[in-house]
Amino acid sequence: MNEIIGNLSLLIPSPCPFEMIRVGGDKDGGYLLPNDLNGITDCFSPGVNNFKNFEDELYSRFKIKSHMCDKSSDISKLKTPMIEGHQTFIKKWLDIDGADDSISLEDWLKEFCPGDSDLLLQMDIEGAEYRNILGTSQSILNRFRIIVMEIHALSEAKSSATFDKRLGPFIKKLSESFICVHVHPNNCCGEFIVPSSKMNMPNILEITWLRRDRFVGDSLQWNNPKIPHPLDIRRNVDSKPPIDLNDCWRPNGDGIESKVKRLADKCDYLEFRNTALEDQLNRSRFVCNALLKSFGQYTNSRPANIASIENMPEIAEGCPYTLSSSASSSKTGIVVNEKPFFFHTKGNEHSYITIDFGITRKVRYLSLRNRTDTCKNRAEILLFSIHKESDFSLNNLQPLFLSDDFFNLKLEDYNSVTEVPSMVGRYITIYSLKNEPLHLSAINVFIDPQE
Repeated sequence: MNEIIGNLSLLIPSPCPFEMIRVGGDKDGGYLLPNDLNGITDCFSPGVNNFKNFEDELYSRFKIKSHMCDKSSDISKLKTPMIEGHQTFIKKWLDIDGADDSISLEDWLKEFCPGDSDLLLQMDIEGAEYRNILGTSQSILNRFRIIVMEIHALSEAKSSATFDKRLGPFIKKLSESFICVHVHPNNCCGEFIVPSSKMNMPNILEITWLRRDRFVGDSLQWNNPKIPHPLDIRRNVDSKPPIDLNDCWRPNGDGIESKVKRLADKCDYLEFRNTALEDQLNRSRFVCNALLKSFGQYTNSRPANIASIENMPEIAEGCPYTLSSSASSSKTGIVVNEKPFFFHTKGNEHSYITIDFGITRKVRYLSLRNRTDTCKNRAEILLFSIHKESDFSLNNLQPLFLSDDFFNLKLEDYNSVTEVPSMVGRYITIYSLKNEPLHLSAINVFIDPQE
């Protein structure tokens, strides 16, 4: 374990000749860099995940070009347009496997930035950083003046057997030419105590390295590391508490700025948690009140037999809809009857779908078909509202009648029909009282033939 602790100590930030600056915004995806960017010509960024705020700011502030690659993304998916002549994108993984859909760091540099200019590497590739760094020659790595990286699976430091396979060699290789100048714990996945030590270690850690040849001048004038740094974001994941790196990460003591930052981060989390608990309480009250209300409305809406709608016109199919949220890229679409579902919301809040008939109609029956393949229980508590304006009121929601067959995975073609007499409106909203995704394979709305 002494060797593990010795190697992990290479991740403890050292004094830096340059002040740290933040690039990429004040949310997850931005990073702290030493203000030593003058003379860096290009940045290589594998793993963009549809966002390139970091790369955009590099060009706007420092005129540094960026080259991006990500097999899971596409130019059309990027949230900001490409800066022509100064940004490139290839739809490939960064990898050393030689596959057609991947490119090695060495080949990438040869294609887009041959020569010997200083570069910047920004890497967040979900664990693939290990094999890419270990499989890249030291001479290629040395072209990067600054490396900022999110490293994963640090739980490998819990035993020599796992540490020696890749994490240990990875740290050693980078430390040959680079010195760590900043760390930020990503709070998404928890932490642990390194065995035989008092050092706490997050499972995911953002690290900034500076090439050793940049450490020149009077070391007494260098900037001591700040953990946390005032420019660090408070939390990568708001709903989880911040991770406070302990004194093992600060062998030279703690500055007042870091102490204030640490206290501010804790206060911010407590405020967020209290707000979330209050929201949860309000949602629970709403659910209870809605259910109590629905019990008294059985006379206004009631279950009906599917034979009741055989000769009635259907008006929903082909109409536009709007979702509360979407698991895909768009919250709007056209109503179609499609298996296993024709829309899919996210599940972090009460979900709903609103359908626009285009004109005011008098609705008589609603017919729903559940998702057909799985997760049918997510639609357990559904309410509906027929309304004249596009916005609907939570106070006007009424219950939908859903029998046990509606949730039977073996019944793909079962429709649950609800009679809704004397309801007039241009819009219908189907609303879920569960904080889970909403997805249905059919929504049919019927009116009287004479309407």
